[in-house]
Amino acid sequence: MSTILLCIETTTPVCSVCISEEQTILAKVESEEPNNHAKILAVLIQKALLLAQKKIAELSAICVSEGPGSYTGLRIGFATAKGICYAANLPLILIPTLEAMAIGMKPNAKDDFLLCPVLDARRNDVYFSFFNTNTEEIIPHDCNSVDEVNNLLLQMQSRAIVAGTGVEKFIPYSKNIELVFENVIDASNLVSIGLKKYEQKQFADLAYSEPIYRK
Repeated sequence: MSTILLCIETTTPVCSVCISEEQTILAKVESEEPNNHAKILAVLIQKALLLAQKKIAELSAICVSEGPGSYTGLRIGFATAKGICYAANLPLILIPTLEAMAIGMKPNAKDDFLLCPVLDARRNDVYFSFFNTNTEEIIPHDCNSVDEVNNLLLQMQSRAIVAGTGVEKFIPYSKNIELVFENVIDASNLVSIGLKKYEQKQFADLAYSEPIYRK
């Protein structure tokens, strides 16, 4: 039986939803206006199901981006995902947001590049992690100053790409790194991670799982 996933991404200003069957994206929809997750998420889910010609009863699991990210966006995404899981008796799969971002950065990278997804935190800080182009994590996610993250990148002695909501903070260091200003995450980035976790039965506790909130 095929694995059919509903993936929900609400950590950034643009909310998106996709339906996948194995590695195939059957439908992907996103909000046209930023930061309207509460208003539009349920509508996007219904639209994606309609486009994919699937019913909730046919789903294998719900995947949701777990953060770090927008406090409001994460709460809306988690509440919606958990609600569907409870109602339809489906497992919940949590997807690390920075890993999903790294997948979205791969088309911009060559084989030897370091991928550094960054999410804006307060003051001059960012949430970040380092991945190789196979999206294998080299440095676990953390929150640190832009200066410190740049120093870590220099220590790695590898060409690097930085992208995400915190990318503008790295403009002063653009001589050393490549900056990508376009959005690098949407719900389709969650699929490959979700499939792997589904096969390994890495399901979240519906009652106690919580998002990773940014500062």
